[in-house]
Amino acid sequence: MKKFLLTAAMLCVSANFAFAGDVLKVKAVSSISTKHPSDIAVQVKDPATVGNLELQQGYILYGKMVDVVPPQKMGKNAQFSFEILSYRDANGIEHALNAPITIKYRQQMRPNMERSSFTIGDETGSGVTFSPYDIKLAKESTSAGDFLKKELIKDSPLDTGWEIELKPGDSLKFNLP
Repeated sequence: MKKFLLTAAMLCVSANFAFAGDVLKVKAVSSISTKHPSDIAVQVKDPATVGNLELQQGYILYGKMVDVVPPQKMGKNAQFSFEILSYRDANGIEHALNAPITIKYRQQMRPNMERSSFTIGDETGSGVTFSPYDIKLAKESTSAGDFLKKELIKDSPLDTGWEIELKPGDSLKFNLP
């Protein structure tokens, strides 16, 4: 049994290393939205190498959102890639790239406080569960039937995924090529 547990632990650790690719950790300098793709700027949090470009902490990358995919059914979230066109180094000097470098946004698990629920009474059936998202659904609905339909599928695989909405200062990651 001890040998089995040791083997299982080693498999878990090696699987984590196998799937942990190189990641560029950045902080949004401008708003990032898959609803309204635009030019964006991000600040490098940790030193990294992207292609032949050595990025140091504090560098600001400028570019545009490309390959934007809206949220889809079955809970698939929006996606995008970042095409780096230029960067500003720690001395404030801006450098244009000879050829753009494209890196893909890495999906992150984020807490969604809008989906947190409050329960009044007993959760086993005689109580009522309510969330701020229910108010949003009610406002978006055209009728009671429409609201009930949206309420039934709101956390099921039949619901569409989420848009990516990031404010300046939010952390995000990109997969390195």
